[in-house]
Amino acid sequence: MITTQRHVLALAAPLVKPGGALVYAVCSLIADEGAAQIERLLAENPGWSAEDPLPDFGRPMGQGRILSPMHDATDGFFVARLIRAC
Repeated sequence: MITTQRHVLALAAPLVKPGGALVYAVCSLIADEGAAQIERLLAENPGWSAEDPLPDFGRPMGQGRILSPMHDATDGFFVARLIRAC
């Protein structure tokens, strides 16, 4: 799914207006499907920054948060919130 996820982010990012937000969430605990996707997008698009999407939930992972059955009594998720520069 890594290639598909990268493709979806590449399609979605240009559609976000300046100052707008893009929330990326996947039901996976695999870093390559979550945090690594966000690191790549930020590295390739300097006009973007990350913002903590769930400050009261989960645990930090890269530029996002991970929630897991063991720690959060949820399914496994990674979520990140990205802001496009004005």
